[in-house]
Formats: sequence, C-alpha cells, structure tokens
Amino acid sequence: MQTERLGSQGGPACPTFTSKRHSMGVCSIHSNPHREHILATGSYDEQVLLWDGRNMRQPLSETKLGGGVWRLKWHPTHEQLLLAACMHNGFHILHCQQALEASGGACPVVASYILHNSLAYGADWSHLSLEEAAPYSPVAAEPKESLTESGGHLRIQYESPTASFDTSLEDDAGRYIPESIAAPVFSSKEDAPSLSCLLASCSFYDHMLHVWRWDWTPEEAQQEPVQC
Repeated sequence: MQTERLGSQGGPACPTFTSKRHSMGVCSIHSNPHREHILATGSYDEQVLLWDGRNMRQPLSETKLGGGVWRLKWHPTHEQLLLAACMHNGFHILHCQQALEASGGACPVVASYILHNSLAYGADWSHLSLEEAAPYSPVAAEPKESLTESGGHLRIQYESPTASFDTSLEDDAGRYIPESIAAPVFSSKEDAPSLSCLLASCSFYDHMLHVWRWDWTPEEAQQEPVQC
C-alpha cells in the first residue's frame, strides 16, 4: 500500500509512504468523509485496518472479519460506522468510535448481513434520508384499495435465489415511505438516539442485488452483533 505526492506536472512523483502491514493484496481504501486524515483499508488477508494519515507507522486498529475485504464504505452522515463486503463471509457493519478516539483495539461488528448465496463484493449506504417521511401523494377521488387511500404502493425490495422477498412502501414518484409515518425515526430510550439506514449489497456469481434496512441504537455497539 502506498500514498503518493504530486509532481510539478500534477502526476504522481513518488510515494510519500509505503506500508506492508497487510500480508496480502489490498482491495479497498476509503477515506473517512467526516474526519480528515482517517482512512480504512481492506485486504485479502481478511483484515480491516484504520489509519491516521499523519502517522502511518502504526494503524489505529486492526479488525479480523473472516473473509477477504473487497469493499469498504463509511456511512454518509455517521463518522463511526463502516460497511465492509467480505467475499466468503458476507457483509458487516463496524462501529469504529473507539478507534477514532485513538483508544485502540478491534472495531466491534454491530450487524452482519448473510443472506447472499455467493461472494459478497459490492456494498454501499443509501443517501436517502429515512429521518423525514416522504410527502404523500394527493388522495384519489375514488380510491379502489387501501394502499391508494394511504398514498403509497408496495414494491419488492429484493428477491433472493430462494424466492423470499421483502417489500417497501413508496409514493407515486417512487420515493420510499417509512413503515411508521407518524412515529419519528429518532426515538429515545434513556435519551439514546436510534438510527435507521437503507443499504444495498450485491454478490458475484448469482448476479444478485439486495436492498435492506438496518435499525440500530448506539447502545447496541456493546452487545452481540445482529444478523440481518
């Protein structure tokens, strides 16, 4: 793994740092969009390493995930959450707060998604906000069914090789409507906020794309990981 500096013509001149901390090929590198200097690397050696670009001699943390780490994605709004696609071992969400605070130790896995039946290759967070309800469509003059009365339509989110499927509710413009319109997404349990996220994952040989929802509260970072 190398970081490079630009030459006078704008191209890479020479590496500013070279690391062989990973024992096998590096597959993914992703800079944290919220924390300057913080980046994550994933490798065939099944390790996720977090780094501070100001001191690349030693990683902030090392986390073993049991599968070659092909893709890494930081959450678009929550700096401590990192999504990893781990080839033969599914998809995992890491909670990296302690590492970001330079406390050391592996990042705990707070959720795992294992419903794909092939190599876990691609994964990303949706930038669609679930914090605010999508606007309702005007109610039809003569509604023919309850879904029309509520201003929404059911849509299959994904279908797996075993023919199981999930559905979501959307408005006439195709925008996602959360299941509980009246209830706020951020609730409180002893003042602990909750988070609802929409994610997409894809696998290699079966050509499958899955869209799934993850509901989480920060206190779960100290508990056993949830399998979706």
